Amino acid sequence: MQHIATAHEMSDEARKWLPHSVYSFVSSAAHKEQTKYWNNADFRKLRFRQKALTDISEIDTSTTLLGCNAALPVGIAPTGMGGIVTGGKGEIPIAKGAQAVGIPYTLGWLSISSIEEVAAACEPFWFQILFLRDRGLMESLVRRAEAVGAPVLVLTVSSPTASICPRFYRLGLSLPPRLTARAIYDFALKPRWSLGTLLGPKVTMGNLPKGTDLAEVPTLIDKSATWKDVAWLRKLWKGKLLIKGIGNPADAVMAVEAGADGVVVSTHGGFQLDSATSSISVLPHIVEAVDGRCEVLLDSGVRSGQDILKAVALGARGCLLGRLPLYAAGAHGQKGVEKLFELISHELTTSAGLTGTTDVKHAGPDILWNDNLTQNSFC
Repeated sequence: MQHIATAHEMSDEARKWLPHSVYSFVSSAAHKEQTKYWNNADFRKLRFRQKALTDISEIDTSTTLLGCNAALPVGIAPTGMGGIVTGGKGEIPIAKGAQAVGIPYTLGWLSISSIEEVAAACEPFWFQILFLRDRGLMESLVRRAEAVGAPVLVLTVSSPTASICPRFYRLGLSLPPRLTARAIYDFALKPRWSLGTLLGPKVTMGNLPKGTDLAEVPTLIDKSATWKDVAWLRKLWKGKLLIKGIGNPADAVMAVEAGADGVVVSTHGGFQLDSATSSISVLPHIVEAVDGRCEVLLDSGVRSGQDILKAVALGARGCLLGRLPLYAAGAHGQKGVEKLFELISHELTTSAGLTGTTDVKHAGPDILWNDNLTQNSFC
């Protein structure tokens, strides 16, 4: 992995090792993928203000996220079926990689490895849930997360219905993988992943009833859920509650009033509502709306340590990464995840130093030239 010099290169590295269908599952986005593009492009519009002759012999990148210690202001976001990239090992290498570098890991409810399997291999992790039509199933998942010591429950509110991601949809493949002629050809081109998946545990959704197929998942989600339903979950869950999928200030205020300890400004990586405003562009408005009443995290479009520093400068407590850890794990397993955060740490520390920032958690808009995103054109 010595040839990998920057965090965003993990995407190209994953392409070398993963079947086209699996890579497309991770990398694709909804409809014309405009929001995915804007998520990345709007970060690039922000420019740093360099500062000279500041004592930067010691730079502190540590922080806390929802009360959990973090070596960097970053955690790993929940990703449905994310363990598909590891070639039969499920989410465990990703969780172990996060543990090794000292950052929070969030296990998605649609994980391949079960809550208990990950708990047996790793320290306590965050757990993600959606509102399900079957409240008994939902409560069972929450209780299982509580039983293994999960300190934070992440409620995703941006996925009440599924969008179409054309790049993946056109492949005609499914997850868990079915051995159609097209799939066999695709998998044969990437033997390391294919043999690992074939010889490893059966690829299933580890937290759902046996035999549940990905195509059935949309029928499990409660499309009628409203903010009133958060009260039931808030009463059920005694730990920290993080509401993910906030895209406008009014919803951020509703989340605070519903008892959230934090919100995640997120476009779901552009995987849901295409043509939605990028996460980084709406971040300052949401920070202003919550006015310190809860922590604000950000995901979508974060591709480097520099992006993390920009988000913190605009008021985020930290960021959650979705695609990058999957690319890293798909290419090199746990070691790939560790390498990814080594690169992110270097990018973050170097950029912090060159802006005169010695404690990253205290970075502010003064380190940016374009500190008012509303003046930019996001077309």
